[in-house]
Amino acid sequence: MLLINGTICDYSGIKKADIRIKDDKITHINTTLSQEENEIVIDCKDKFIFPALIDLGIYPKNKTLSSQTLQTLSKKCFGGGVGSILLYADCNPKTNTESIIELANLINHTLPQNIFSSIYPFDSNNKISNIASLKNLGGSAIHIHSQLLEGQNLLTLTHYANMLDIPFISIPYDTELAQGVIDEGILATRLGLPSIPPIAWEKEIIRMCAISANTKNKMLLTLTNAFEYVTFFNSKGADITTQTPIHHLILNESSYENYATKAKMFPPLKSKENQESLIKKLQQGEIKCLTSLQNATYNSQKDEVFELASCGVDIINHYFSLLYTFFVKTNIISLPKLLELCAKNQADFLKLKKGQIACDFDADLIIVDLESSFICEDSYSPYFNQTLFSKIQKTILGGKIYE
Repeated sequence: MLLINGTICDYSGIKKADIRIKDDKITHINTTLSQEENEIVIDCKDKFIFPALIDLGIYPKNKTLSSQTLQTLSKKCFGGGVGSILLYADCNPKTNTESIIELANLINHTLPQNIFSSIYPFDSNNKISNIASLKNLGGSAIHIHSQLLEGQNLLTLTHYANMLDIPFISIPYDTELAQGVIDEGILATRLGLPSIPPIAWEKEIIRMCAISANTKNKMLLTLTNAFEYVTFFNSKGADITTQTPIHHLILNESSYENYATKAKMFPPLKSKENQESLIKKLQQGEIKCLTSLQNATYNSQKDEVFELASCGVDIINHYFSLLYTFFVKTNIISLPKLLELCAKNQADFLKLKKGQIACDFDADLIIVDLESSFICEDSYSPYFNQTLFSKIQKTILGGKIYE
């Protein structure tokens, strides 16, 4: 397969070049490549070619792990330019046994995207799962609630992780303190909603950072605040990669006015001041990965009163367009930086030959028209009725073309 006349862009920069793909690998990149006999040629004039995006830590619909939910998720990924995803482990059923990982693998083999499983480290009797076996079957990371890393579990799991060279992923928070639906502050008081104090996040972030510094475990933490602790502990030998949901950079808690549930998510949206602080951290390089926080629920669950409405956003079908619209067109970050935050760093974290356009790398690519625009028509989306820019024209995964 030969891609010609396009502009290629990854974390390293932007240039005009042709790309040759054989089987599922990029084999040649040059300013001019000639067509070989019987080679498929795709003219990418006026289009950009990017590495397919990678999202670490999302859920299938209603957190249900099944053929139907993964097929639906796969179809939505095409619209958002996503070629690889890592599923959180606390789905129904949890990915804590060989049979469930094998089921996920079987479903994955029927789908174009690369859907990786994380490992839930405890079995139904709350004993530590066979981490080595689950990793050998394809488990890519240990997904754990931060509070479960304590006592003997802490020692055993961190030793296993180092021995098997498998990272942890987590959203650090105290489950007892984080039972509210909105962060503590003036808005929560005015709306009369149960709130979450800052310490619910900070104490668990510090715990995970301290564990990494002492055990040398590699961790991916989803954060919306308290980045200063990561900076400090990384300077002391921790190996923490930070990930932030895009919504906390685009929106703030004003989206909850009038008890609107479209943007109800977990972690909840922050104050405008926190949002502005996050944008600065993005520009300064303190945020290493972005995520869609994809967690689709049934629309009827969004129609409940605010306290009872489901937490979740279903936007992965617009993922690239949201990124381009709110980060690149607004000059917050450049296109190469965006692809570093949404493809390269994720690939590096999971040690994948993806996330960049280079010879011998996997040919997971998206061809994008940056001049297109459309209106978000999903009335349950926090971006309903907004104009979004760019559109995925073609996706190439595993050497196959999808439109």
